[in-house]
Amino acid sequence: MVNQIKYRIQHWLKKLNIAEKMRGLTTRKKTITKEWLKENSKKISLILIGTIIAALVVAISPAIANQYDTYISIPSHFTDQEREQVIARWKEILNSTEKGKNSAGMYNNIGILRGSLKDYTGAIRAFKRAKRRNPEDPRFDRNMGITYTYMKKYGSAEKAFKDAITLAPKQSEYWLELGELYSFYLKDYGAAKRFYLDMMAKNSGDMDILKAYANFSENINHDYREALIYWQILQDNDRDHAGDYEKKIGALKKKLQ
Repeated sequence: MVNQIKYRIQHWLKKLNIAEKMRGLTTRKKTITKEWLKENSKKISLILIGTIIAALVVAISPAIANQYDTYISIPSHFTDQEREQVIARWKEILNSTEKGKNSAGMYNNIGILRGSLKDYTGAIRAFKRAKRRNPEDPRFDRNMGITYTYMKKYGSAEKAFKDAITLAPKQSEYWLELGELYSFYLKDYGAAKRFYLDMMAKNSGDMDILKAYANFSENINHDYREALIYWQILQDNDRDHAGDYEKKIGALKKKLQ
């Protein structure tokens, strides 16, 4: 049995030509090694240099990544005073002790600062970084939606606003921008109306959505009868501003005569 195994091993070694190669290594003169080193010195040098460069990249990449994530690009036309103000705000953000969950707040503020400098691509990158660190915060989606709107990437803006609404369905500041996107940018009045009606159904009694829809109906969709209905609802439920609503109602009634 042992002989059979030994024979099989020798057979496979011979088939793979490993035995001959191993024999050649043991019988090879030392001068061959020196010749080989001489012939391949350039290759060895390149390998060593490449290894050193790779080690350096690994060592400094975290610092590079951090700088890439937090840098700001100040427009060349800014005055010295404006540059100083931007840099001061940037340092304030980086040194803030209230950075939010996993520094998400810091990246959100960097995104806002970049957006104010019209570095919209950099702003989106910062907001995405913030969202990865704290995916439950709707501010980051909302801010991405606003930024995508400035970039005229309306499909991406719509998705971002919808993501914000999913996270904060009861907070009007996170979804009113979607109605504005449909109304003013996409000019899809049918989509805008469906959106406002859906939001009113989900947020019964929310004055902000009622005002937004009344304004949309009157000034954009020019559906004065619809607008009149909602201004009257607002007059009945928001007594602090009843006088303002009364003026709007009076003007609309004249238009409908």
